[in-house]
Amino acid sequence: MHIAGHRRQTGGVRQDGVARWKILVQRPARPSLRVRLVAAAVCLLATGAGIIVVAGVSAIRSHLTGQAEQQLRAYAVQLTRNSAASPQGRAR
Repeated sequence: MHIAGHRRQTGGVRQDGVARWKILVQRPARPSLRVRLVAAAVCLLATGAGIIVVAGVSAIRSHLTGQAEQQLRAYAVQLTRNSAASPQGRAR
């Protein structure tokens, strides 16, 4: 006889016949396909963003290095022209 509000003791076995320890040992359910697809999409987007960032930084670094080299060469040419044209040479 089952009284409302009171649980009946079943000796470690649920009323549907499943032992309590089996419930504790069971693996958690696998995530749904939707969850796995969203997780895969997020990982792919993060990887793609990382690749784009690395490529962008590399391209910018290369461009700025080339620009700096060009400016230094132009400045060196100016210095050599000015020092050659100056009567004191380097002793300015």
